[in-house]
Amino acid sequence: MEDDWKKNLATDSYGNPARSISNLRLIFTLDENLSQIRYDTFCQDDVCFCPLFRNVNGNKIDEESAGKIQDYLERTYRIRLTQNKVFEILKTTSSERSFNPVQGFIAQETWDGQPRIATTIIDYLGADDTPLVREQTKLWFVAAVARVFNPGCKFDNVLTLPGPQGIGKSTFFKAISGRWFNDSFSFASGDKEKVETITNGWIIEISELNGLKRANDAEAAKAFLSRCSDYMRPAYGHKVVEFMRHNVFAATTNEMNFLQGDNGNRRWWIIPVKGSGHVSDWLDDLQCSVPQLWAEAYAYYRQGMKLYLSPDMENEANEVQMQHSNILVDPIMEDIEMYLEREVPVQYANWMIPTRLAYQKGAYSEPNSTMTSLNMVCARQIIEELPNDLVRRNPSKYTSQYLNRLMSMFPNWKRSEQEKVKGLHPAYCDKTGRTKYPWVRVDAPSEESCATLPSELELPF
Repeated sequence: MEDDWKKNLATDSYGNPARSISNLRLIFTLDENLSQIRYDTFCQDDVCFCPLFRNVNGNKIDEESAGKIQDYLERTYRIRLTQNKVFEILKTTSSERSFNPVQGFIAQETWDGQPRIATTIIDYLGADDTPLVREQTKLWFVAAVARVFNPGCKFDNVLTLPGPQGIGKSTFFKAISGRWFNDSFSFASGDKEKVETITNGWIIEISELNGLKRANDAEAAKAFLSRCSDYMRPAYGHKVVEFMRHNVFAATTNEMNFLQGDNGNRRWWIIPVKGSGHVSDWLDDLQCSVPQLWAEAYAYYRQGMKLYLSPDMENEANEVQMQHSNILVDPIMEDIEMYLEREVPVQYANWMIPTRLAYQKGAYSEPNSTMTSLNMVCARQIIEELPNDLVRRNPSKYTSQYLNRLMSMFPNWKRSEQEKVKGLHPAYCDKTGRTKYPWVRVDAPSEESCATLPSELELPF
């Protein structure tokens, strides 16, 4: 009865099944063993649930599996096929039996209504219990679900856990990921290697922020994380195809000041962790909770939860990012502080820029001059006048935007409340003689109390 379909196979002059497309389709669709080859829409690979065709690497169909299928067809149906023909037939027949194992993993249980995910990192890794930590954790979990059920949806944030070594940061991500965890990703790899790494993974860990040591690395990471899809040629395929991203990123590090510069750092949702006892104390409990964690996240996804922070929480997250930026350990911070606190002659306002720089470097002075403080500066001024030449040798790093972020670290200075202010050297002003939002000393008597220029400059040389 089960083999009645074989009566529909066309035969050749010898009574054997003909090697026709219709016959092959019937065989690959209805044969009790070949029909167990299904298409995994998550990994985008044919996988076999029949032990006859498995290979040394598991159940993913490869050349070894194709060879076993060739042998099976010849022994069972006296049909000889090339490997290319085997893969060609599988493309159509296995896709009719497609499945997504990660969707099944997420939806394996119905949520019992008890909230868990918001405090998961607090409970197991010792993060501070704050509204921001709860919200970031919840949104990341929901985004992981959204990327599986709606591949390519917009989400480019990386849940980032800085903390001591050995507290279980990587173990946490591996425990919640099922079989779809990958910790071999590196931004230092080529684009092709990065795409291949994430294609079969769901939770992608950037361990120790691998490949993010320079400002240029940060720029490349920003561009890569922003993508919603990637292009590559699949195995045994002839054309480049678009793969919609179905993964989310997490990062772990033992360092505290790990963000490069300040461009693109909004993507890093930073949750410092301290640990919560030995990993063995909580791992079993976490693993038991995993089905309900994803059931809860799936419930929020189906409710249409938005995958971004509120403006207030975004600002709070930016403050946390600044606390973990290498801006705080930038070698020119001390130079800037000395520049801001160094008194200058009252004639300083009249000097050309080279004269100012010479004075700051100690190569020029005016003895017996009345001294005053710099009460108003701008980023361009710091770049031009700072005695440390590093800022001028590395313009790609020390931009005005970056200098403004450095200035925000000094509590005695603030941005002007007025959009455009008079008083700085013409080289730092627009055509109207004003500077846009300069920095003013907090205790300065007025925004134009220092370096107000006379109508004609009197230059020392």
